[in-house]
Amino acid sequence: MDTSQLRRMRRHRYAFRFLGFVWALVGGIVSIGCTAAALDSSDTIVFNSLVISERGPKVAVAIFTSLFFLAGLGLLFSPAKFLDRLFAWRQSFIRVLMFQRG
Repeated sequence: MDTSQLRRMRRHRYAFRFLGFVWALVGGIVSIGCTAAALDSSDTIVFNSLVISERGPKVAVAIFTSLFFLAGLGLLFSPAKFLDRLFAWRQSFIRVLMFQRG
């Protein structure tokens, strides 16, 4: 590997970690709010353009937003080898997508 590819790999590793931080931060804030709404029986949410106070859709939204939080933590605390593998998969996917060889 040449040094330019190592620099790009390190830059993508930092980008993945930053993306994980943003997902964990935003997903955590939103999931806290949705969990609080799911626990309160009188609170309402907008679900499929309807104002709903039922417990089922509120729990579904809380679970969905907590998945973003968990994915962010996964990217934030994943080992560097895994992020380097993601970079290699990304490079090969771009080559296949753009019909490049080699």
